[in-house]
Amino acid sequence: EGRFIRAIPRREGRALPYRGRMNPYVPQNPGDMVPTTDEPPKAVTWARLYAGAFTVMYVLCVIGGLLMVVAGLSSGGRKAGEAIVQGAVMAVVGLPLAVLSGIATVGATRRSKGMYTLHLVLQGLGCTSCCCLPLAVPVLIQWLKPEVKTWYGA
Repeated sequence: EGRFIRAIPRREGRALPYRGRMNPYVPQNPGDMVPTTDEPPKAVTWARLYAGAFTVMYVLCVIGGLLMVVAGLSSGGRKAGEAIVQGAVMAVVGLPLAVLSGIATVGATRRSKGMYTLHLVLQGLGCTSCCCLPLAVPVLIQWLKPEVKTWYGA
């Protein structure tokens, strides 16, 4: 046990009183964390749209990268090598991200921890770009809510 961490004992599956009342951070009934409906939360729809937009963006990156490689190969100038390398990097990086975003778009309603994690990673990647930040942050905030985690079983 660490200096600041101590085990909290439980009685018969219920949380101990928390300053005179029940602890608000511990579910009082085990059934509280089970989703009551098969309908996904609205955050799942938003995440699916977000992943679809990113799929389109990454496919365009792959196409643009391939066009840069072709343009670099056809021109024999001094900048041809730069265009080939930059286009190849765009295509090589964009292809797996397009595939992962496509999987997230199609399988968004598949309830698994892996799908929840895939969406979380893709939303985190979107937070690395200033252009995508205004879209990524609200989707990420909604994605981290407890009802989404429980719906996916994460």
